[in-house]
This record gives sequence, C-alpha cells and structure tokens, in this order.
Amino acid sequence: MIHIEECTLIDAPIQRCFDLSRSVEVHPLSNVHSGEQALALGGVTSGLVGLSEEVTWRAKHFWCVAEPHE
Repeated sequence: MIHIEECTLIDAPIQRCFDLSRSVEVHPLSNVHSGEQALALGGVTSGLVGLSEEVTWRAKHFWCVAEPHE
C-alpha cells in the first residue's frame, strides 16, 4: 500500500485558513485548469459552506466534463 503525506506550513491564523478552505470562491482558484463552477442545484453557490450545506460542482477533468449526479 502506498502512503503519501503532505505538510504545508501557513503563516496565518487558523480561523482564516478554515474559512478559506470552505470558500466557494477560493476553491476554483486552485483548479483553474478544470474550469470548476458551483451549480445552482439547491446547494451553496457562493460564500462560505456551512454545517450541513452542500456544493455541487461542474468541472472538466481528464479531457471530459464531469456532470453532477441527480
């Protein structure tokens, strides 16, 4: 079994890191090549994802479009 571990040191308060990790606007910036978009399918499409909230993403990976599942 292969085990990969990555450690990133960030010089910022933990609350800022946590909020950025659940930001709908920030997430696509880390995957610009895939053209990720939050879809309006009853979930969150902007702001910070809260407890029990969901985001449905549409993106292009591996040269094909990943469509949301109903």
